[in-house]
Amino acid sequence: MLRELSEVLLDLHGAIEPFAAQARAAGLPITLSGLELTLPLDMQPVFRDGRCVLLADVARSRHPHDWTAQPAALQLAWVQVPTAPPPESAP
Repeated sequence: MLRELSEVLLDLHGAIEPFAAQARAAGLPITLSGLELTLPLDMQPVFRDGRCVLLADVARSRHPHDWTAQPAALQLAWVQVPTAPPPESAP
């Protein structure tokens, strides 16, 4: 079922945290600072409430068929960005 692309991205992002939490609970000093993905997606632009919305979901099949178009590939990168300035280094 296609849904707004923002919902798909939030679900993907939310799926990452349990793995990091499980590693921390096992005592592994793991910090995820970046993640890059290339995902095949089924996408469809639609007009809704006067705006264009991109509906998407992870492709259900890895191989295109004669009756379906080649799935789109979304390249995605999440990176950790510092929100505070780095501490001043001593000379």
